[in-house]
Amino acid sequence: MVYTKDYKFPNDEELTVDEIKVGAPTLHATGQLLGRACDELSKEFMLCRLETVDPRKCLAEGRAVTACGLRFLQQLKKHCAQEVKEHANCLEWRSYDMHPRFCRKTEAIMDKCVFDNLGIERPHLGYFSAPRVHETQRPKPIDPIAAREFKKAVSLDEAPKEIREESAKHGLFKL
Repeated sequence: MVYTKDYKFPNDEELTVDEIKVGAPTLHATGQLLGRACDELSKEFMLCRLETVDPRKCLAEGRAVTACGLRFLQQLKKHCAQEVKEHANCLEWRSYDMHPRFCRKTEAIMDKCVFDNLGIERPHLGYFSAPRVHETQRPKPIDPIAAREFKKAVSLDEAPKEIREESAKHGLFKL
């Protein structure tokens, strides 16, 4: 990939972030609750990514979303570790595609524990796919495409005489 001299690469401190190190069954079991817990930060990050063409401008928002996910999973481990483990095991071993249709009992037990201890309720079906308006404190960025300035189009009357009177390859071309 080619970069210009003006391109500023992010330094290591900007890119270093603690990762969420849990397996697929645990993420699948807690994903909707995690999405609900970090909803505002996620919307802020996605809005930043949508509005700015440059992903370097959204590194801080991305770190905030990851930190929120880590905090949520640490709270979950502290309060509902056994319930999450049972539901994740059910998802992993009772369905080849981790579909929750066979694990509604363990899901309900886990949801009750999360609601009682953390106050987070599982979102209804379609919550994340519904259009929602997000209010932000960030200034709206300048659209680089809309901010372009175009040169005035040159008319054929201003073209040199040789070009205006040049004959076409097939037929005549005169203005």
